[in-house]
Amino acid sequence: MAAAGLLPSGIAAAGGTIGLGVGNYGLRKFSIIEGIRFIGSIGYDCAELTMMDGYPTEARSVSPAQRREIRTTLQDLGLALPSLLEQIMIIGDAKDHAEHLDRLRRDIQFGHDVDPGVANTHPCVQTHLGGKTADWEATKNLMVDRLGDWSKAASSMNMVIAFKGHNLNLNDTSEKTAWLVRKVNSPWIRVLYDYSHYQAVGEDLDRTMDLLLPYTAMISIKDGKNYTDKPGFERLLPGDGTVDYMRYYHHLLKAGYRGYTVIEISGQIHARPDYDPVVTAKRCYTNVAPVMAKAGVHRPSHEKAKA
Repeated sequence: MAAAGLLPSGIAAAGGTIGLGVGNYGLRKFSIIEGIRFIGSIGYDCAELTMMDGYPTEARSVSPAQRREIRTTLQDLGLALPSLLEQIMIIGDAKDHAEHLDRLRRDIQFGHDVDPGVANTHPCVQTHLGGKTADWEATKNLMVDRLGDWSKAASSMNMVIAFKGHNLNLNDTSEKTAWLVRKVNSPWIRVLYDYSHYQAVGEDLDRTMDLLLPYTAMISIKDGKNYTDKPGFERLLPGDGTVDYMRYYHHLLKAGYRGYTVIEISGQIHARPDYDPVVTAKRCYTNVAPVMAKAGVHRPSHEKAKA
């Protein structure tokens, strides 16, 4: 079993609130502290930090003094830290696997160093798993073995690792994601639920939630639609596509989810030449926060204000 108090928010977390957050994935123009303060200024309840190469929060580039400043800033703003966003491919040779484990351990240590402990929330490391859908049958058992090794690293350092399905990866459906987490059967390996990738392959929202929420550590939200002028799936901001977020949050409440929903500003969006991070982060908030309120969701910041 996972150590008490060290699990991230999720289906088994205490309390009756669902928070809203955004990460610095789409806010690369900001320094670390500026980005955190900007997130707090909009009204979000939490921040997500990106661990990928080239980001200011990539673990190897953040000094001990900076880590202390990150933790203090999050605490001063009352922002929880439910997630660290990674991009680690699970398929590769033994050398790749060892390097991935080392990277996960660096991420976990970073997470402990910057964890503000706000709202009794602690971060998980989240990643998709990579690979090609066509290779699923040939590699699924190797994925289980590798996730088992990830579980040992997570257990030894007291932090959950959450993986998500991706419509272009090995586990492109909710069934494959559920199969993996059940086969690994570890409280340290959980699901990062991101409906947009199941939406892209035509899966029903309620069905994917019923299947995956029992294993979910945290939720990432964005929207999407099929391109009208070319093959593929266009990533959109939450509220700009076809996802019914009233239905979405009603289902979360009914299922007993108590944690955070963190907006992902897709790389498809923040790579555009005309991308404006300030306008985009604010738009995401105004798209989602009123829907949460109308759905009857209590948010951590609102509960804190009442205290």
